[in-house]
Amino acid sequence: MGVHCDCSGDLHNWDDQGIALLVSQAPNSEISKGCILERPKVIYNSKTKKFVMWFHLEHKGKKYNTAHSAVAVANSPTGPFTFLHSLRPNAGHWPINASEEIKHVPAKSELEGIKFTGDAQLNTVQHNILGRDFNQGQMARDMTLFVDDDEKAYHIYSSENNSTLHISQLTDDYLAPSGTYSRVFPNRWMEASAICKHQGKYYLLSERL
Repeated sequence: MGVHCDCSGDLHNWDDQGIALLVSQAPNSEISKGCILERPKVIYNSKTKKFVMWFHLEHKGKKYNTAHSAVAVANSPTGPFTFLHSLRPNAGHWPINASEEIKHVPAKSELEGIKFTGDAQLNTVQHNILGRDFNQGQMARDMTLFVDDDEKAYHIYSSENNSTLHISQLTDDYLAPSGTYSRVFPNRWMEASAICKHQGKYYLLSERL
């Protein structure tokens, strides 16, 4: 059906608010029925007065090969949300903490015949997955969102065949990547990330694959 929403005042008793984002019946839609839609997160933008949803999206029939993030907006946290677009983040941008050594786009022949999966494997460690995806945008699967005290928002997602986390600053309207991002915990295969801030320190919680 789509993204379901429930609300609670005490985190014990919950009220069903229905479907916040419906999947589409149109076969050419990016969120057509049968797509994989996971990890929806919603944040509020005080400038645009919009609630913004990001989620991990795999197009119908593509299994886990799309590795997109998708964006929808609404006037209420319970929806209805309107789907805007999906993408691979930060196409054409290197991370702010990337070494000069890793800023290399490998030739197709360098990776020809090599199989990569989302599991921990030597192929991912040995090859420059970041550079492989530089032009088309980085893979983005398991994800979360975080809004800091200055109202800058960040998209945190498993990338590089799930081997490395990216923390990507969003544009002021929260609808797209800004092109500014960093790589953290390379080759650690982490997912289900969450960030919180307490007394000036940031805490990142993740599950190791």
